[in-house]
Amino acid sequence: MPVKEEEFVEHQLRSLRDMLPVRKCSIEELLRSEDPKVPTLGGGHHRFSRRSVEAAASAIPRDLWSVPLFPITFSSGEELGRGVVVIRNKAEAVAFARMMGLSELPRTPEGHHYTYKVLVIDFMRRYPSLGVLSV
Repeated sequence: MPVKEEEFVEHQLRSLRDMLPVRKCSIEELLRSEDPKVPTLGGGHHRFSRRSVEAAASAIPRDLWSVPLFPITFSSGEELGRGVVVIRNKAEAVAFARMMGLSELPRTPEGHHYTYKVLVIDFMRRYPSLGVLSV
């Protein structure tokens, strides 16, 4: 690979690591924090908007408040069809559905929940700090 391509790939990987959280936070933890954030794989921080966290708290059932859910990770589901996005964690899928006013999400043959890009885009518009996109 020529040097410019290697630099490009390194930059893309660094950008991905900067977005992906090392761990998830619960609503309870985020509401208690003065500066709600989690570390990222790249050494930075993913910061949460207080407004988004409070909006999520009003939509998510209390029994999920102690579960580490955020940021919700959305993965490519292109193998299922164009425009499909997979949410691999069950609790995250339940939280996403509730926050979007859906009763439940469909499942892949492997049992993972999925949704569509248009809903993820709407979610990110409503709750910009509560989700991350993964490859």
